Amino acid sequence: MKDHQISEKTIVQLRKIAEPFISAGIICKEELDILLKSAKTNQEPTPKPPALISRAKGALILGISTRSLDRILKDGFLSRVQVGKRSIRLDQREIEKYVAENTGCNLIPVTGEAK
Repeated sequence: MKDHQISEKTIVQLRKIAEPFISAGIICKEELDILLKSAKTNQEPTPKPPALISRAKGALILGISTRSLDRILKDGFLSRVQVGKRSIRLDQREIEKYVAENTGCNLIPVTGEAK
């Protein structure tokens, strides 16, 4: 079976269609570029490693206390990554997915520092 590749003309049109979504922050331009590049070469995109963040930063993103975040973790709605004997981290993309699924909203990146 012959491999099919997407033409450059199609890629240009897809970028034009996606531009309003990129401007609105719905689609990440870098991720779209990776996807289109892999589609052009007929390869699977390599997944990004998880963006690990602290509990405090996770709670800040969710707008809740770390204690409330601990309950969410305990109830199994989010998973944790064990780093060392006592330290855990959370996958930021999993938190963003959790918010989108439970509120119907996409998150705006948080620039504040967690304590």
